[in-house]
Amino acid sequence: MVQTGVNSNTYTNTSFVNGDVVACVLTFNAGCVSNNPATSNNVVMTVNPDLPVSVSISADNNPICAGTNVTFTAVPTNGGAAPVYQWKRNGVNVGANATTYSSSTLANGDIITCVMTSNATCPTGNPATSNSVVIVVTAQPTASVAIVADNNSICAGTNVTFTATPTNGGTPTYQWKLNGVNVGSNSATYSNNTLANGDNITCIMTSSLGCVTGSPATSNQITMTVNAISAIVLNISPSANPICAGTSVTFTGTPANAAFLPVYQWTLNGANVGVNSNTYTNTSFVNGDVVACVLTFNAGCVSNNPATSNNVVMTVNPDLPVSVSISANNNPICAGTNVTFTAVPTNGGAAPVYQWKRNGVNVGANATTYSNSTLANGDIITCVMTSNATCPTGNPATSNQVVITVTAQPTASVAIVADNNSICAGTNVTFTATPTNGGTPTYQWKLNGVNVGSNSATYSNNTLANGDNITCIMTSSLGCVTGSPATSNQVTMTVNAINPVVINISPSANPICAGTSVTFTGTPANAAFLPVYQWTLNGANVGVNSNTYTNTSFVNGDVVACVLTFNAGCVSNNPATSNNVVMTVNPDLPVSVSISADNNPICASTNVTFTATPTNGGAAPVYQWKKNGVNVGVNANTYSSSTLANGDIITCVMTSNATCPTGNPATSNQVNLYYDFLVRMCYWQSCHK
Repeated sequence: MVQTGVNSNTYTNTSFVNGDVVACVLTFNAGCVSNNPATSNNVVMTVNPDLPVSVSISADNNPICAGTNVTFTAVPTNGGAAPVYQWKRNGVNVGANATTYSSSTLANGDIITCVMTSNATCPTGNPATSNSVVIVVTAQPTASVAIVADNNSICAGTNVTFTATPTNGGTPTYQWKLNGVNVGSNSATYSNNTLANGDNITCIMTSSLGCVTGSPATSNQITMTVNAISAIVLNISPSANPICAGTSVTFTGTPANAAFLPVYQWTLNGANVGVNSNTYTNTSFVNGDVVACVLTFNAGCVSNNPATSNNVVMTVNPDLPVSVSISANNNPICAGTNVTFTAVPTNGGAAPVYQWKRNGVNVGANATTYSNSTLANGDIITCVMTSNATCPTGNPATSNQVVITVTAQPTASVAIVADNNSICAGTNVTFTATPTNGGTPTYQWKLNGVNVGSNSATYSNNTLANGDNITCIMTSSLGCVTGSPATSNQVTMTVNAINPVVINISPSANPICAGTSVTFTGTPANAAFLPVYQWTLNGANVGVNSNTYTNTSFVNGDVVACVLTFNAGCVSNNPATSNNVVMTVNPDLPVSVSISADNNPICASTNVTFTATPTNGGAAPVYQWKKNGVNVGVNANTYSSSTLANGDIITCVMTSNATCPTGNPATSNQVNLYYDFLVRMCYWQSCHK
């Protein structure tokens, strides 16, 4: 190492070379020091070489057509990590700070350059100006195209050919358009036989010449006049069909294009009839006659000329005599029996109308049947039917008479009884039904309105619930009986629930300390049923007949239980034994604490740490340190101070959170602080460590 510089905290040099190492040695000539003299850290110098800066540019296209976009790219040498570019057009700043510059507005003779400023370390010739690029813009001819059609004002379906004539097209490409939509192929002609009226035809020609203007060129527009081809269509319709014999029927012909001087020729079964008119009338049609019409047009662009209409086959219906007969589904009947009368029509048509009558008075609705459950003896039922058949005769028609016979009726009833009520849950109960005028009756038992049991005079159930309602419906087999089906009286059940005997016991405290008085309380599930309590301690009977038991002399591991007996009510699991409670009796724990100092006697301002050692302090004892009887420190087993005075007295009060502590809280021994004479006479350097 070579010494250099002067005795100063700074050192300057302008001729460093790469790799030079600089350091400093510091020597203290006074004071209490170690590591003297001290050598500093080494600094290794990095000396970068000079870097010559340059930039070159090039264009992606030159010469160009007017309006062509040209992109210039700069290639730097020693530009650094982030060189700065300034492009110039004819010496004027353009573009942005980027390695490229683009323009589509260049003119012939424009000169493009770029000035690059390097941010490399130690650059020379910075900033650097690039080479010049001189733009050459060539001249441009104008392209155009014209189109003509070989025919216009045509009929639909006529083929039309369009021809394009280009100017300055070179070897052009063509795109034909129909109403703005691309059609045809790349050809100077385009043909179409499906043109519609008002269709617009144009052509776009793209020239193959270099630097041409107006390319692609759009031609003139040709708007087509296309006349529709009208198909001759004739439809004929009669004023009525089907008809009755002798009915006058007029046919009307409706052509699709009435403006084109139509000529009508009517035919009946293939023979010409009628006159040149769009109507034809006949009053003597017979069933199966066929009517048609031939229509000829004498002007316009038409197809299907002449046109034959649809055929109409006449339906001539015969006369139909109308009648109706009725019958009853039951007669003679019992009073109140519902009787349904049914009408059977003859030639009633698809929707005949019915008017039922009872003793000549209108009843019922427009239907083929009429029902009544209030008929009296001697009532007469008839029906008048109006037919909607084609060509009916004798319409409306009145039916035959049905005379009602009503017979006398006895009354049916039923009563039920239970063999037991006010029962315990699960008791089987049998119900018995006694019928009146039942004949050979059928029975339907009901539990709370829901069908149960079988067709029997008795019904048994061992799952009845309190408040269940039992009834029976009896259906008599006798003829003309009234009140059938008959519903019985209701039997409402009283069902007492079966209550399981359950008892749970709990102590007033557990775990406990020795000698603690503990009262056990028994909680039965159903206390209203005269309970009898028998408490046990380790299996031996103790206590009295009470829901509580008290003891002040439990020992650890004693087991307490209770046997509960119910003397009334519907119960199960009787007697019941409670849960076992195992007593935990903790021993008494005497509490104490001792403290010690890590240094005594001491020098003034010496930090002293006192440590408390607890006995039976529990998991989280609480400490209160005292200095001369005054609270100091925090809740911790240590206390530190560097401001103690000679004669200070330190103590600690500990409060245990152990189980069953005695002598709690406990006060520690005293520690008396004092200064040693020789220590107080020590040098300042050794006393302040």
